[in-house]
Amino acid sequence: MFDANCLYRLSRFAMIRPSNDGFIMENPLTSKRFPIKSPAILKLLLGLAKPFRAADSLAAANASTAGILRSLFQDLHEHGYLTPIDSSGVAEEDRNELAHWELHDLFFHARSRYGRNPQPVGGTYRFLGVSPPEPCYRPAIPAQEISLPVPDLERLKAADTSFTAVLEKRRSVSGFEPLTVEQLGEFLYRTCRVTGEIDGNAYTDKYAVKVYPSGGSLHPLELYVAISSCHGLDPALYRYDARSHSLAVIQMMNPDVQALFEYAKNSAGGLNSNPRTLFVMAARFRRTAWKYQSIAYRVMLMEVGVLFQTMYLVATAMGLAPRALGNGNSDLFANLIRSDYYLETSVGEFMLGGKSADVAR
Repeated sequence: MFDANCLYRLSRFAMIRPSNDGFIMENPLTSKRFPIKSPAILKLLLGLAKPFRAADSLAAANASTAGILRSLFQDLHEHGYLTPIDSSGVAEEDRNELAHWELHDLFFHARSRYGRNPQPVGGTYRFLGVSPPEPCYRPAIPAQEISLPVPDLERLKAADTSFTAVLEKRRSVSGFEPLTVEQLGEFLYRTCRVTGEIDGNAYTDKYAVKVYPSGGSLHPLELYVAISSCHGLDPALYRYDARSHSLAVIQMMNPDVQALFEYAKNSAGGLNSNPRTLFVMAARFRRTAWKYQSIAYRVMLMEVGVLFQTMYLVATAMGLAPRALGNGNSDLFANLIRSDYYLETSVGEFMLGGKSADVAR
């Protein structure tokens, strides 16, 4: 219950952003939003960023203003915009169940699911009639294609380790030897190639079919392959063409490509040498956002997750050393592929090599 004599401050989850007729203050603790249409309210909120007692503000206001202020303070408290401050100066939200949440994580969670999201959620096709949908496939890069070996799937179906055994053996592994181009070709063919197409409709030119699922069958992910060492291929950053099962050189090994490996080594906990092969998953954001509202980025990250698992299982079946990474540099990557950061850049990274030593993680 709100107590005007207690110390409060504005919650660290409160966010103010522009709206059509002023500003909106919102937070992920509630679906309640406060419109801000006057400089006086903005000035008041600025004062709430430091610990305050509502009683002091109420005492300094005239009778009519005091009633409005009290109602505002009560509303802000009720919807989580004010957090109590204890005698040691610690906010309640920093020592209760909210302590482990960061602003961006909780906003992403709350605003990309039903419940606290006041916006439409799901396949609203909000850009229908506004802009054309993104094509199913990224425009080809004008470069000479390097065709990759194609594995014998019928032989693999007969000889592969059982699915249950692969699931039980799956681990993140460190200690990498260079792949052969045959191994790389088999891995990409089994994890990322286009296996078929479905005719399009009013919403897209066509749908690709792959071995892993995608939200709305949109498949916004593009796969890039950074190679530091592979028998049969030069060190370089390549783009994988999932239709032709081929690679196209984006950039030969240089300091910027090497920087990709440096970030990968750091994300892996500090490796002493480059990953032999680094897969970078880039999203063509508009492909998914054209259809989905509120959940577009969530849907793309879920696709990264299922591709991670697909890669893990295939690598395990092949006796290779797989390891998903938790982070990468999206600014660096957008510059490397010469793309607009807001249209296509990296959202996931995965290392692969030949197995030399297993370390379960």
